[in-house]
Amino acid sequence: MQKPRKIPQRMCVGCREKRDKKDLLRVVRTPEGQLVLDATGKKSGRGAYVCRDAQCLKKARKSRALDRMLDRIFSGSPVAVSLKTRLGLEDPEEFARLLEIFGRYPVSLLIVHPRVRKDFYRHPVRVEYFEQAVDAYHGPLCFNGGLVTAEDCARFARRFPQVDRVMIGQGLLADPALVQKAKGGPGAGREALRAFHDELYHTYLEIFASQRNTVFHMKELWSYLGRLFQGAEKPLKQIRKAADSPAYEAAVAQIFALPLRQDACWEGQ
Repeated sequence: MQKPRKIPQRMCVGCREKRDKKDLLRVVRTPEGQLVLDATGKKSGRGAYVCRDAQCLKKARKSRALDRMLDRIFSGSPVAVSLKTRLGLEDPEEFARLLEIFGRYPVSLLIVHPRVRKDFYRHPVRVEYFEQAVDAYHGPLCFNGGLVTAEDCARFARRFPQVDRVMIGQGLLADPALVQKAKGGPGAGREALRAFHDELYHTYLEIFASQRNTVFHMKELWSYLGRLFQGAEKPLKQIRKAADSPAYEAAVAQIFALPLRQDACWEGQ
C-alpha cells in the first residue's frame, strides 16, 4: 500500500502556528540581497512564512516578528541588502508602520511598489503613499509601478526630482526603447525591434534546446510587446496557440509587417 503523502508545514512568524506551507505567504531574501514576497513559494533564498491574513500580519508586527527576521538578515548578510515592498497586505495605512521598521536597518535601497497585495496589478498605483515615503524615509528610495510610457517617466521626474531611481518592468517589455525615449531619444524602429526579438528568441532556443519551451517563454514577451503594433490581435492569437517554431515564426512575421505605434497601447489596463 502506498504511504499517504506528507503535506509540508511551516510556522507563521505572526501567530507562531504551524500551517500547510501552501496556505502561507513566503518572504524571501534573494541571492541579490533583496527581500521580496514570494507568491510561488519557489524563489531561491532564505525565507520566512506568514499567514494570508491582515490580522496575522498585525500580530507579526506587534510581536516584532518582522524586526527579528530583518535582524537575522542584516546581521548575517555579507552583502548590501535592498528591500522591495508594497504598501501592505490589505490596507495602505499599514505602510507608515512598515516605513518605521525599515528605517531601523541599513537598507541599501528601498524599492516601493505603491499598491497593497490584494491590488495585484489591477488597481492604479497609489502615488500619494510614495510621497509619504519621500517625506518620512531617510534612506535611498526607488519607485516601482505604472511607469509604462515616456510621459509617465517625465511626469514622475517632475513630481519627485529628488528620487533618482525607478524600476521599469512591464513598460520596458512593451517598449524596449522606453528608457531611451524617457531621456529624450527616439523610439526603436522595426529593424531594431526585430533584432531585439531575434537575439532573445535564438538565445532561448540555444539554452532550452526545445522549440516548445522557447515558444512558451516568448509568449509572455508578446503579451507586452504586441502593444506596440497596430492591428496585432489576430497574429497575437496565433502566437498564443503556437506550440512549435514554424507556427510561432509565421505569426511573428505577420506582426512585424504591421504599422508601429509611437507608444505602446495600455488602454483598458
